[in-house]
Amino acid sequence: MAAVLSFLLTVSLPVPYAQGAGEDLSAPAPTAAADSTTERPVSQSGIVFQGKVDIGGYGLYVTIRGERREGLPTVVFENGYGDSSGIWDAAAPELAKVTQVVSYDRANIGLSDAPSSASYSALDAANRLNLLLKKTGVNGPLVLIGHSMGGLYIREYAYLYPTSVKGLIFVDASHEHMEDVLFPEYPVETRRSIVEDDLVTSGGREGHYYPDVDNTYRQIDQGRQTDFLRSVPITVLSGGNHGYPDTFIDGEARWAQLQRSLAALSNDSVHVTDGNSGHYLHTQNPSLVVASAVTMFGRIK
Repeated sequence: MAAVLSFLLTVSLPVPYAQGAGEDLSAPAPTAAADSTTERPVSQSGIVFQGKVDIGGYGLYVTIRGERREGLPTVVFENGYGDSSGIWDAAAPELAKVTQVVSYDRANIGLSDAPSSASYSALDAANRLNLLLKKTGVNGPLVLIGHSMGGLYIREYAYLYPTSVKGLIFVDASHEHMEDVLFPEYPVETRRSIVEDDLVTSGGREGHYYPDVDNTYRQIDQGRQTDFLRSVPITVLSGGNHGYPDTFIDGEARWAQLQRSLAALSNDSVHVTDGNSGHYLHTQNPSLVVASAVTMFGRIK
């Protein structure tokens, strides 16, 4: 690993970044790359493959950047609910200077096809991703980076395929108990309605709240009971400026509580709070995502 870290020090990475529990970052946020569900030019920096890959009667759209380097994991990005893989276009090319990077559109999102089975739970997403990686010849070790609901999906993948996953990075990630923590004063039906409205607004075609997200919560709870992430290196990147309305004065504190709970999943965890960024931290401060991944490589045993 020492040779790997020596190589990493020679790579020019965007700065600044910071590490530490609850630390606010004062650096100005870089301009975000626009998300898109149209064809993106293959001439983009570092792209070695881009297109649809058949995984059994339907295709998933994938972009592979960079080359595998000995001693380094491949990084796989998992998008938030309804987002296509272009949401990582600010971070992926920079990280591809270091190692192989995979971003993709989940089934029925962006340029990917809809499967015949209209089920989009975390279990479904993880199994489809595993098929995609096999079809494209991407083998472990892997570091998975998940934003929002993608954080739940990478946890499910790590639960199902633990030998290939060496680290997880959560980017303002969702939590299976977020409805209860964010909206405890409301009845269950109202809590779910609030979250469902938010997901449908951002989610486009990707299924519906019931039963997919409900099933996802149950699947993640099942995995959590096994404490399977206890020795896995994880990094939690949290936004600290979500712009919650004045009527939701405890919003930031409640979200921070959920983020701390994610950090507590492992004995080897790092929690960074970017006080200048909100939920889309990876487009507002992509350098933090890149630097956190490189730091993760040094933590992997």
